[in-house]
Amino acid sequence: MTIAINLPEALQKKVMQKMAVSQFESEEELILSAISYYMEHEAEESEIDADWQNELDRRLVEIENGTAVLMDGDVALTNLRTKLANYRNAASPTT
Repeated sequence: MTIAINLPEALQKKVMQKMAVSQFESEEELILSAISYYMEHEAEESEIDADWQNELDRRLVEIENGTAVLMDGDVALTNLRTKLANYRNAASPTT
């Protein structure tokens, strides 16, 4: 009997890695292990998605209330590049 389980690529790689280092007594044990691993992964993803949704909701409320400080995207990227350059310069040893 052949059973095909479609998993996201990153998760499939992890399952394959687990298979390479683990010994399974049967195909059933392998399938149960893969399903368990997948369900754990899905729970983590759902938690992350919920956290991001909460953050987006919070930011939207700030925009609607007028309490958010909005900035042009090009200005924001320039500021980030400047901060990164300053950080790298401060972190590099001087000769």
